[in-house]
Amino acid sequence: MICLPHSLRYAPLLLGLLWSNGTLAAEPAANLLAGQQLWSQPGITKNQLQRRCATCHGTNLTQPGQHILTGKPLAPMAASVSPDRYQDMEKVTLWLNRNCQWTFGQLCTPQQQAQLLAYLKSL
Repeated sequence: MICLPHSLRYAPLLLGLLWSNGTLAAEPAANLLAGQQLWSQPGITKNQLQRRCATCHGTNLTQPGQHILTGKPLAPMAASVSPDRYQDMEKVTLWLNRNCQWTFGQLCTPQQQAQLLAYLKSL
């Protein structure tokens, strides 16, 4: 694992959010669609359960979810219901990294993270 100074740790995600190869500014509808598709995309299969974001967060993102293994309640993902959820980029990056790893078996790219955030913030 590469350790970056605290001030640079989230630079790749922030750059992805700002530029995302131009897709955030130039093609917002395409970016939202890509985020929605990634949200619905099947992930890895473990213990005969194919993981995807909706496995724990559900399909109605204005409603709470529940972690499939721990039973822990999860706050709604829609920004319209949980407006403060996406304000702390350090926390957002931590959870995106953790959840992408758990769901897809690998980290999401900065562009994929930006697409997911664009989708969730549109709800």
